[in-house]
Amino acid sequence: MNLLLLGPVTKDTIRKDGTAYKNTGGATYYQSTALMNLGANVTVAATLATEDRSLLNKFHPDTVIVPIWTEQTMEFENIYPDPLNPNLRTQRANIPYNPVLPKHLQTLDIHGFDAVYILPLCPDDIPLETVRYIASFRKPVFIGAQGYLRHLHEEKVVLYPWLDFQEFAPYINMLFVDDTEARCILEAPDAELPDVALRLASTGINEVIVTCGDRGALIVSDSRQYIIPAFAPAAITDPTGLGDTYMAAYTFQRLRGFEVSSAGKFAATTATMKLEYKGAFRGNYEEVEERMLSAMLGGSTARRV
Repeated sequence: MNLLLLGPVTKDTIRKDGTAYKNTGGATYYQSTALMNLGANVTVAATLATEDRSLLNKFHPDTVIVPIWTEQTMEFENIYPDPLNPNLRTQRANIPYNPVLPKHLQTLDIHGFDAVYILPLCPDDIPLETVRYIASFRKPVFIGAQGYLRHLHEEKVVLYPWLDFQEFAPYINMLFVDDTEARCILEAPDAELPDVALRLASTGINEVIVTCGDRGALIVSDSRQYIIPAFAPAAITDPTGLGDTYMAAYTFQRLRGFEVSSAGKFAATTATMKLEYKGAFRGNYEEVEERMLSAMLGGSTARRV
Protein backbone atom coordinates (compact mmCIF):
# COMPACT_ATOMS: atom_id res chain seq x y z
CA MET A 1 0.00 0.00 0.00
CA ASN A 2 1.56 3.28 -1.17
CA LEU A 3 0.16 6.49 0.27
CA LEU A 4 0.85 10.18 -0.31
CA LEU A 5 0.32 12.75 2.46
CA LEU A 6 0.28 16.52 1.87
CA GLY A 7 0.49 19.25 4.49
CA PRO A 8 2.69 21.21 6.88
CA VAL A 9 5.10 20.02 9.52
CA THR A 10 4.84 22.12 12.68
CA LYS A 11 6.81 23.09 15.73
CA ASP A 12 4.52 22.09 18.60
CA THR A 13 4.43 22.93 22.28
CA ILE A 14 2.18 20.69 24.39
CA ARG A 15 1.00 22.02 27.77
CA LYS A 16 -0.70 19.61 30.15
CA ASP A 17 -0.61 18.87 33.89
CA GLY A 18 1.44 22.00 34.55
CA THR A 19 4.26 20.84 32.28
CA ALA A 20 5.27 21.64 28.72
CA TYR A 21 7.26 19.80 26.09
CA LYS A 22 8.15 20.50 22.47
CA ASN A 23 7.70 18.07 19.62
CA THR A 24 7.37 17.74 15.88
CA GLY A 25 3.72 18.18 14.97
CA GLY A 26 1.20 18.39 12.19
CA ALA A 27 -1.20 15.85 10.74
CA THR A 28 1.48 14.71 8.31
CA TYR A 29 3.67 13.65 11.25
CA TYR A 30 1.00 11.89 13.30
CA GLN A 31 -0.66 10.16 10.35
CA SER A 32 2.48 9.09 8.51
CA THR A 33 3.94 7.61 11.69
CA ALA A 34 0.79 5.65 12.42
CA LEU A 35 0.48 4.44 8.82
CA MET A 36 4.12 3.35 8.67
CA ASN A 37 3.84 1.46 11.94
CA LEU A 38 0.68 -0.28 10.72
CA GLY A 39 2.49 -1.43 7.59
CA ALA A 40 1.95 1.10 4.80
CA ASN A 41 4.55 2.74 2.58
CA VAL A 42 4.27 6.50 2.98
CA THR A 43 5.51 9.54 1.09
CA VAL A 44 5.05 12.94 2.76
CA ALA A 45 5.21 16.21 0.82
CA ALA A 46 5.55 18.70 3.66
CA THR A 47 6.10 22.43 4.08
CA LEU A 48 8.69 23.69 6.58
CA ALA A 49 11.64 26.08 6.79
CA THR A 50 15.14 24.83 6.01
CA GLU A 51 16.33 25.94 9.47
CA ASP A 52 13.84 23.48 11.01
CA ARG A 53 14.84 20.42 8.98
CA SER A 54 15.65 18.63 12.26
CA LEU A 55 11.88 18.30 12.82
CA LEU A 56 11.94 15.59 10.15
CA ASN A 57 14.12 13.40 12.35
CA LYS A 58 11.03 12.45 14.39
CA PHE A 59 9.33 10.84 11.38
CA HIS A 60 9.52 7.08 10.93
CA PRO A 61 12.96 6.43 9.41
CA ASP A 62 11.52 4.67 6.37
CA THR A 63 9.15 7.51 5.45
CA VAL A 64 9.92 9.10 2.08
CA ILE A 65 9.88 12.84 2.73
CA VAL A 66 9.67 15.41 -0.06
CA PRO A 67 10.28 18.75 1.67
CA ILE A 68 8.69 21.91 0.30
CA TRP A 69 11.00 24.54 1.75
CA THR A 70 9.45 27.76 3.03
CA GLU A 71 10.63 30.84 4.91
CA GLN A 72 8.85 29.94 8.14
CA THR A 73 7.59 26.79 9.83
CA MET A 74 4.09 26.76 11.27
CA GLU A 75 3.94 26.73 15.08
CA PHE A 76 1.21 25.46 17.41
CA GLU A 77 0.74 25.57 21.15
CA ASN A 78 -1.75 22.97 22.37
CA ILE A 79 -3.08 23.60 25.87
CA TYR A 80 -5.06 20.99 27.84
CA PRO A 81 -6.47 22.70 30.96
CA ASP A 82 -8.19 19.59 32.34
CA PRO A 83 -5.86 16.57 32.64
CA LEU A 84 -8.82 14.18 32.74
CA ASN A 85 -10.63 15.61 29.71
CA PRO A 86 -8.69 15.14 26.45
CA ASN A 87 -11.59 16.67 24.50
CA LEU A 88 -10.96 20.11 26.02
CA ARG A 89 -8.19 22.02 24.25
CA THR A 90 -7.24 25.58 23.39
CA GLN A 91 -4.65 26.50 20.79
CA ARG A 92 -2.35 29.36 19.92
CA ALA A 93 -0.45 29.47 16.67
CA ASN A 94 1.88 31.23 14.27
CA ILE A 95 0.58 30.48 10.78
CA PRO A 96 2.70 31.60 7.81
CA TYR A 97 1.44 31.47 4.24
CA ASN A 98 2.87 28.17 2.93
CA PRO A 99 0.47 26.68 0.35
CA VAL A 100 1.14 23.34 -1.33
CA LEU A 101 0.58 24.04 -5.03
CA PRO A 102 0.47 21.72 -8.05
CA LYS A 103 3.92 22.94 -9.10
CA HIS A 104 5.35 21.48 -5.88
CA LEU A 105 4.09 18.01 -6.81
CA GLN A 106 5.39 17.73 -10.37
CA THR A 107 8.23 15.36 -9.41
CA LEU A 108 5.85 12.87 -7.78
CA ASP A 109 4.36 9.92 -9.67
CA ILE A 110 0.86 10.32 -8.27
CA HIS A 111 -0.35 7.43 -10.44
CA GLY A 112 1.77 5.17 -8.23
CA PHE A 113 -0.13 5.93 -5.02
CA ASP A 114 -3.20 4.10 -3.75
CA ALA A 115 -4.64 7.20 -2.07
CA VAL A 116 -3.79 10.83 -1.31
CA TYR A 117 -4.31 12.48 2.08
CA ILE A 118 -5.05 16.22 2.17
CA LEU A 119 -3.99 17.41 5.64
CA PRO A 120 -4.13 21.21 6.01
CA LEU A 121 -3.77 23.02 9.32
CA CYS A 122 -5.06 26.35 8.00
CA PRO A 123 -7.27 27.30 5.03
CA ASP A 124 -4.34 28.33 2.80
CA ASP A 125 -2.28 25.16 3.21
CA ILE A 126 -3.79 23.10 0.38
CA PRO A 127 -5.99 25.21 -1.91
CA LEU A 128 -8.76 24.02 -4.17
CA GLU A 129 -6.52 24.06 -7.27
CA THR A 130 -4.24 21.49 -5.62
CA VAL A 131 -7.14 19.24 -4.62
CA ARG A 132 -8.47 19.41 -8.19
CA TYR A 133 -5.02 18.52 -9.50
CA ILE A 134 -4.79 15.50 -7.18
CA ALA A 135 -8.33 14.38 -8.05
CA SER A 136 -7.47 14.43 -11.76
CA PHE A 137 -5.36 11.30 -11.18
CA ARG A 138 -8.52 9.47 -10.07
CA LYS A 139 -7.05 8.29 -6.79
CA PRO A 140 -9.08 8.25 -3.54
CA VAL A 141 -8.82 11.61 -1.78
CA PHE A 142 -9.05 11.65 2.03
CA ILE A 143 -9.38 15.04 3.71
CA GLY A 144 -8.87 15.94 7.35
CA ALA A 145 -10.99 19.08 7.37
CA GLN A 146 -9.73 20.76 10.53
CA GLY A 147 -7.38 23.15 8.73
CA TYR A 148 -10.03 24.56 6.44
CA LEU A 149 -11.90 25.82 9.52
CA ARG A 150 -9.02 27.20 11.58
CA HIS A 151 -8.36 30.93 11.72
CA LEU A 152 -6.32 33.18 13.98
CA HIS A 153 -7.85 35.77 16.26
CA GLU A 154 -5.18 37.54 18.35
CA GLU A 155 -2.93 34.44 18.00
CA LYS A 156 -5.67 32.13 19.30
CA VAL A 157 -7.07 29.49 16.98
CA VAL A 158 -10.82 29.83 16.37
CA LEU A 159 -13.19 28.01 14.02
CA TYR A 160 -15.07 29.67 11.18
CA PRO A 161 -17.18 27.95 8.51
CA TRP A 162 -15.46 26.42 5.49
CA LEU A 163 -16.95 28.88 3.00
CA ASP A 164 -16.02 27.06 -0.22
CA PHE A 165 -16.78 23.57 1.13
CA GLN A 166 -19.28 22.91 -1.66
CA GLU A 167 -16.51 23.39 -4.23
CA PHE A 168 -14.25 20.88 -2.50
CA ALA A 169 -16.96 18.26 -1.85
CA PRO A 170 -17.05 16.67 -5.35
CA TYR A 171 -13.38 15.67 -5.00
CA ILE A 172 -13.59 14.10 -1.52
CA ASN A 173 -13.88 10.34 -1.04
CA MET A 174 -13.62 10.44 2.76
CA LEU A 175 -14.08 13.49 4.99
CA PHE A 176 -12.81 13.45 8.59
CA VAL A 177 -14.10 15.99 11.12
CA ASP A 178 -14.88 16.12 14.81
CA ASP A 179 -18.39 16.93 16.00
CA THR A 180 -17.69 20.65 16.51
CA GLU A 181 -16.10 20.96 13.06
CA ALA A 182 -18.99 19.12 11.41
CA ARG A 183 -21.53 21.56 12.82
CA CYS A 184 -19.28 24.50 11.96
CA ILE A 185 -19.09 23.53 8.28
CA LEU A 186 -22.89 23.61 8.06
CA GLU A 187 -23.24 26.62 10.37
CA ALA A 188 -25.63 24.51 12.45
CA PRO A 189 -24.29 24.60 16.04
CA ASP A 190 -27.44 23.13 17.57
CA ALA A 191 -28.18 20.45 14.97
CA GLU A 192 -28.33 16.78 15.93
CA LEU A 193 -25.15 14.99 14.94
CA PRO A 194 -26.80 12.25 12.80
CA ASP A 195 -28.52 14.95 10.76
CA VAL A 196 -25.26 16.88 10.38
CA ALA A 197 -23.40 13.79 9.17
CA LEU A 198 -26.11 12.93 6.66
CA ARG A 199 -26.19 16.49 5.33
CA LEU A 200 -22.43 16.43 4.81
CA ALA A 201 -22.68 13.09 3.01
CA SER A 202 -25.49 14.42 0.81
CA THR A 203 -22.94 16.67 -0.93
CA GLY A 204 -21.63 13.57 -2.71
CA ILE A 205 -18.86 12.51 -0.31
CA ASN A 206 -18.61 8.72 -0.15
CA GLU A 207 -17.91 8.52 3.58
CA VAL A 208 -18.14 11.08 6.37
CA ILE A 209 -16.37 10.19 9.62
CA VAL A 210 -17.26 12.34 12.64
CA THR A 211 -15.15 11.70 15.72
CA CYS A 212 -16.47 12.65 19.16
CA GLY A 213 -13.55 12.04 21.50
CA ASP A 214 -14.41 9.67 24.32
CA ARG A 215 -17.96 9.36 22.96
CA GLY A 216 -16.80 7.39 19.95
CA ALA A 217 -17.56 8.22 16.33
CA LEU A 218 -20.42 8.44 13.84
CA ILE A 219 -19.77 7.30 10.28
CA VAL A 220 -22.02 7.71 7.26
CA SER A 221 -21.23 5.46 4.30
CA ASP A 222 -23.61 4.94 1.37
CA SER A 223 -26.36 6.71 3.36
CA ARG A 224 -26.05 4.19 6.20
CA GLN A 225 -25.03 5.34 9.68
CA TYR A 226 -22.64 3.48 11.94
CA ILE A 227 -22.07 4.19 15.63
CA ILE A 228 -18.50 3.33 16.64
CA PRO A 229 -17.66 3.05 20.36
CA ALA A 230 -14.62 4.55 22.03
CA PHE A 231 -12.39 2.34 24.15
CA ALA A 232 -11.27 3.54 27.57
CA PRO A 233 -7.51 4.21 27.85
CA ALA A 234 -5.29 2.98 30.66
CA ALA A 235 -3.98 6.56 31.00
CA ILE A 236 -4.57 9.98 29.44
CA THR A 237 -1.06 11.15 28.59
CA ASP A 238 -1.05 13.12 25.31
CA PRO A 239 -4.25 13.83 23.35
CA THR A 240 -2.52 15.70 20.52
CA GLY A 241 -2.89 13.81 17.25
CA LEU A 242 -5.78 11.57 18.29
CA GLY A 243 -7.98 12.53 15.36
CA ASP A 244 -5.07 12.11 12.99
CA THR A 245 -4.34 8.67 14.40
CA TYR A 246 -7.98 7.68 14.00
CA MET A 247 -7.99 8.84 10.38
CA ALA A 248 -4.79 6.98 9.58
CA ALA A 249 -5.96 3.70 11.10
CA TYR A 250 -9.47 3.90 9.62
CA THR A 251 -8.28 4.59 6.08
CA PHE A 252 -5.61 1.89 6.35
CA GLN A 253 -8.24 -0.72 7.13
CA ARG A 254 -10.72 0.51 4.53
CA LEU A 255 -8.03 0.40 1.84
CA ARG A 256 -7.35 -3.18 2.89
CA GLY A 257 -11.01 -4.04 2.29
CA PHE A 258 -12.41 -4.05 5.82
CA GLU A 259 -16.01 -2.94 6.28
CA VAL A 260 -16.94 0.30 8.03
CA SER A 261 -17.72 -0.97 11.53
CA SER A 262 -14.61 -3.14 11.75
CA ALA A 263 -12.38 -0.33 10.46
CA GLY A 264 -13.97 2.09 12.93
CA LYS A 265 -13.28 -0.15 15.92
CA PHE A 266 -9.72 -0.69 14.76
CA ALA A 267 -9.25 3.09 14.46
CA ALA A 268 -10.76 3.69 17.90
CA THR A 269 -8.37 1.17 19.43
CA THR A 270 -5.36 2.69 17.69
CA ALA A 271 -6.30 6.18 18.93
CA THR A 272 -6.75 4.87 22.48
CA MET A 273 -3.28 3.35 22.42
CA LYS A 274 -1.76 6.60 21.15
CA LEU A 275 -3.48 8.56 23.95
CA GLU A 276 -1.51 6.58 26.53
CA TYR A 277 1.91 8.02 25.64
CA LYS A 278 3.56 11.15 24.26
CA GLY A 279 4.05 11.70 20.58
CA ALA A 280 2.79 9.70 17.63
CA PHE A 281 1.42 6.15 17.62
CA ARG A 282 4.26 3.66 17.97
CA GLY A 283 2.50 0.31 18.20
CA ASN A 284 1.99 -2.15 15.36
CA TYR A 285 -0.88 -3.87 13.60
CA GLU A 286 -0.83 -7.02 15.68
CA GLU A 287 -0.81 -5.06 18.94
CA VAL A 288 -3.87 -3.09 17.85
CA GLU A 289 -5.75 -6.25 16.92
CA GLU A 290 -4.89 -7.86 20.25
CA ARG A 291 -5.92 -4.76 22.21
CA MET A 292 -9.16 -4.41 20.24
CA LEU A 293 -10.15 -8.02 20.88
CA SER A 294 -9.35 -7.68 24.57
CA ALA A 295 -11.37 -4.48 24.87
CA MET A 296 -14.39 -5.92 23.06
CA LEU A 297 -14.38 -9.14 25.08
CA GLY A 298 -13.96 -7.21 28.30
CA GLY A 299 -16.62 -4.64 27.46
CA SER A 300 -14.11 -1.80 27.87
CA THR A 301 -15.93 0.99 26.04
CA ALA A 302 -16.53 4.60 26.94
CA ARG A 303 -19.84 6.45 26.62
CA ARG A 304 -21.10 6.55 23.06
CA VAL A 305 -22.24 9.26 20.61
